[in-house]
Amino acid sequence: MRSKGAIGTYGCAVALNQIGCRALSRMGRLDDYRRYAKECLDMANAVQDAKSRASLLQMAQVWLRLAQAHDAKKHSDQGCE
Repeated sequence: MRSKGAIGTYGCAVALNQIGCRALSRMGRLDDYRRYAKECLDMANAVQDAKSRASLLQMAQVWLRLAQAHDAKKHSDQGCE
């Protein structure tokens, strides 16, 4: 059971650490990036601390930028405009 104290920046760091470096290197699919962004947004909505919320929102933005970059690369590799 996860305590409320584990939610926030520390909670994301723990979750990413549990995924492991190998999983992160294999990751790269658009749906994964979007799912991680949504998880950060969900956690941001659940926390009371403004600094934690801001950090989670920033992480969500980074995940969405990665999704956009992945999507753009996928389209350029396929010759799409």
